[in-house]
Amino acid sequence: MEALVGPLLRLFGVLFCFCATWRASAQTQPATSPSLGDQLQVFLATMEPGDEPWERFGHDAIVIIDTGSGASRAYNFGVFDFDAPNFIGNFILGRMTYWIEADPGGPTLDMYANAHRSVWLQELNLSPEQRLKLFEKLEKNRQPENKYYRYDYYRDNCTTRVRDSIDEVTNHAIKNQLEKVSTDSTYRSYTRIGMAENFWLYTALELAMGPPTDRKLSAWQECFMPARLMEDLKIVTIDDGAGHSVPLVKRTVEYYKSNRTPLPSQPPQYWWIFLIAGLILGGVMILAAIKSARITFFTLASFWSLICSVAAVFMLCLWFFTDHEAGYYNTNLFQFNPISWLVLAAALRGFRWKSAKPLVLLAVFFSLLGILLCFIEWNWEMIALALSAHLGLAAGVILLQNKTVEARMTKPE
Repeated sequence: MEALVGPLLRLFGVLFCFCATWRASAQTQPATSPSLGDQLQVFLATMEPGDEPWERFGHDAIVIIDTGSGASRAYNFGVFDFDAPNFIGNFILGRMTYWIEADPGGPTLDMYANAHRSVWLQELNLSPEQRLKLFEKLEKNRQPENKYYRYDYYRDNCTTRVRDSIDEVTNHAIKNQLEKVSTDSTYRSYTRIGMAENFWLYTALELAMGPPTDRKLSAWQECFMPARLMEDLKIVTIDDGAGHSVPLVKRTVEYYKSNRTPLPSQPPQYWWIFLIAGLILGGVMILAAIKSARITFFTLASFWSLICSVAAVFMLCLWFFTDHEAGYYNTNLFQFNPISWLVLAAALRGFRWKSAKPLVLLAVFFSLLGILLCFIEWNWEMIALALSAHLGLAAGVILLQNKTVEARMTKPE
């Protein structure tokens, strides 16, 4: 099953699997329950990104240690099952069910260390009452009737669940403080950073993401990323119960340090690659038209129109038939729009239709119109590719049709 699902995950699922931990079965080792709050230590465990596409955004968990017995538990909200009924269908439709599980703390952390992923532990400066409340909340949360939730890769994932659990026991000190802190980051920028090393998945996600991913985030919202939650908690203070303000993070321990290259701090600048690709495709179509290489031109025109048609279907399906809200209202539809279906049909007919010229010019018009909306959705890469190719296609059709008219006018009677 895993061998079949893996390629689909690489093609469709990176955007849908932030911070996830796959579990073939839902078995966990029992851990000894802590007794009183003053015996508990609470840590936020943060794991750096791994090798697989769905590991590129990192992971985290809440680790609670009972200093009396030495027992520990790592509470992980990122569990899903490949063997669940209709896993692929729910995966594609954005209707994924995730759940929380608790595993022994040491082996859980060692699993990530053995995968050569850095692990940091931040001890939280909670009162005994808050520690006990958090432990009881997590234990209640992992009961069969409470453990499952509808996963959203940005707004309700394994990290936001960790954030919200800690926030609740601190009387919402985290939300109250971080909501006021603005950032220049967006969901799109973090997605670009995570996929910087995988160009094809980067391209697929750039096509799929719509305006909901381009809103500026508060520090509270950007804590959907494990690394950001770890950093942003450092500026949070809480009441120690005696009226004094103390840091939420008491100390940070580097459990394991890898030699991995960290993710870039800024999204990659790939627009020039898309621009060159569009210019080459559009330029070759113009050259083929100039040389009257009709078969070459029709082949390239059909190829480009097919790409645009498939992209349009993909985006429309995300918008109207799935729960992937990050793909709604996608202005990339101005670059890869349903007009391409008609252009493809005209290309297969050798552009002999009288409407062929208006169709390709309409595609150019929509692409230009999309530039006006680029301040809503920062999709310059898709514009650079599509507009160049659309202009080349339109110029080629006009050149060939003009040559056809000239040939008919000069044909002897």
